[in-house]
Amino acid sequence: MPLLDVPPEINRAPRFYYTCEATTVNREGQPVTWPTLAYYDEESGQILLTASIAFPVKAFNVIVRLTRQLFP
Repeated sequence: MPLLDVPPEINRAPRFYYTCEATTVNREGQPVTWPTLAYYDEESGQILLTASIAFPVKAFNVIVRLTRQLFP
């Protein structure tokens, strides 16, 4: 995966924030938000999200969808 091409001031921000929220839209079109932890791997340009054990299906669905979009 190529590195993210972002300005240096934006590139520094993920190092200081570890908690975030991920939001998806359910079948009814309603947003569903859950807490996650984020890790930014600067060398690979990847942002890794982890979810609580209470949300494994949500995390799996996001991974599958992103993978299908990036690698059709």
